[in-house]
Amino acid sequence: IRWLDWLAYLNALAAVKLGVTLVKYLPQLLLNARRRSTAGWSIDNVCLDLCGGLLSLTQLLLDAGCSDDWSAVSGDPVKFGLGLVSIVYDGLFLLQHFVWYRRTAAPPLLPPAGASPASEAARRQRAAGSGASAGSGLLERLSPQPEPVADPEAAATGEGGG
Repeated sequence: IRWLDWLAYLNALAAVKLGVTLVKYLPQLLLNARRRSTAGWSIDNVCLDLCGGLLSLTQLLLDAGCSDDWSAVSGDPVKFGLGLVSIVYDGLFLLQHFVWYRRTAAPPLLPPAGASPASEAARRQRAAGSGASAGSGLLERLSPQPEPVADPEAAATGEGGG
């Protein structure tokens, strides 16, 4: 009887893991869709995760095929579900990164310090209508800007007083 209690407990944990996996990718997928960009986000882990999902399903199917017992696939629904969910989400991420939002620069998550929402909206509208390439300005927005120097001569000699 103790064994059945542990088995039920482990099956419940497996179901929780599948539930968490179903929702853990959703925020990133929605953020990419809302921003219409995957800029600043690495695709490398998605490729590794896709390989893991494919290999997991391959192992499940090979084990079932070699033993000629296809109940192994239905006997481990969580493993099958985890592999399938991983492949579906990773496929969507790959489509976002390489097809749908391929050449779009990401809008900043937060407006620059001191910018009002109205001025930020106007800046975005100007940038959208300027016909500039999708990547222009991204490095400028991300690069730290030098502090203004009151006395250029003192800055050149290193006597800036700070």
